[in-house]
Amino acid sequence: MNLKEFLEENKVIKESALANLMWPDKKHAAKVFSNKINEKIAGSGKQRLIEADEARAKEVLIELSDRIKRFVR
Repeated sequence: MNLKEFLEENKVIKESALANLMWPDKKHAAKVFSNKINEKIAGSGKQRLIEADEARAKEVLIELSDRIKRFVR
């Protein structure tokens, strides 16, 4: 399963919120993420999620899952 499929199956996780957690210093993180996940054409070609993006998303989601686990205990 890739990140796009995961987010489609888990609508409770909002793309914009995930993007802001992935790239807190980027002013337009939500737009960049949206362009990548939807493979929008920008500049010289399609924007795509790269391996580093998927890895960062997993890091953020693991942190979130840990916080959820602490809350529900």
